Amino acid sequence: MILDLTKGRTDSTRDLTYYEGQYLSGYIQGAAHENRDLTIGERGIKRQRSGVLVRLQKLGIDTTDWDSVNTCLCDKRIAGKPLYKLDSEELQAVIRRLEQILKTRNQ
Repeated sequence: MILDLTKGRTDSTRDLTYYEGQYLSGYIQGAAHENRDLTIGERGIKRQRSGVLVRLQKLGIDTTDWDSVNTCLCDKRIAGKPLYKLDSEELQAVIRRLEQILKTRNQ
């Protein structure tokens, strides 16, 4: 699993980057709760995160690479935090910022 996560770079948790570790932790926790229903709030957050990823993809960010996603989002002009640390209000603000960037680029 770790080899897949790191695209063959390592098979040890010791060599994971911070973001790879966070992703792995989330994956393991998600697998443990796989059968539980999401609350309305969790579904909303999931939808907003998806919206952020769609817009980042339109901007040319590789959304399959969490380092790229979080590097972009950690820019103070975008969010100042990685995706998994953004709450609902912050996600909505990021979506608005990304929409504005897309609109400006298409003019």
